[in-house]
Amino acid sequence: MTTGGAPAPNPNHLKEMRKRGKASPKPTKVHIGRLARNVTKDYIMEIFSTYGKIKMIDMPVERMHPHLSKGYAYVEFENPDEAEKALKDMNGGQIDGQEIPATAVLVPWPRPPPQQFSLPRRMLPLPPTWRRSPPWMRRRSHSPRRRSPVRKRSRSPGHCCHRSRSNSNSSQ
Repeated sequence: MTTGGAPAPNPNHLKEMRKRGKASPKPTKVHIGRLARNVTKDYIMEIFSTYGKIKMIDMPVERMHPHLSKGYAYVEFENPDEAEKALKDMNGGQIDGQEIPATAVLVPWPRPPPQQFSLPRRMLPLPPTWRRSPPWMRRRSHSPRRRSPVRKRSRSPGHCCHRSRSNSNSSQ
């Protein structure tokens, strides 16, 4: 016990809380919003490298105008303490005359892979047998297909399908 009346933090207790999903790891990634569109990745690097070693900067740009940013960026630091320092100093700070919000990006805990459901031996699917592929997947021969000649239809004056309106109006 410490003299302040509060018990000393137990490191095992923190580990136990993390196992149960109660506490999340300290974030190392910071979201920077409301950036002016002319701010570059190098400029972000210059500003945020004062807080610690930067692991990565993700700054999306417009597809049609690759020299213009979308107005936000993600800065990932090597350790959480550096990210926390940057958050405290830059949240509400200014970059290129624009007041910016800086927020922590929480990474979800890695989930264990789902357990494989195993069927009893007698219910296992049968091994694949040789099957004929569907017609649309079959290869055609390289020789051209023979087709019967197209029959010409006889035209009768009153049963033509492709008459224009001008012809039908003029005959009246």
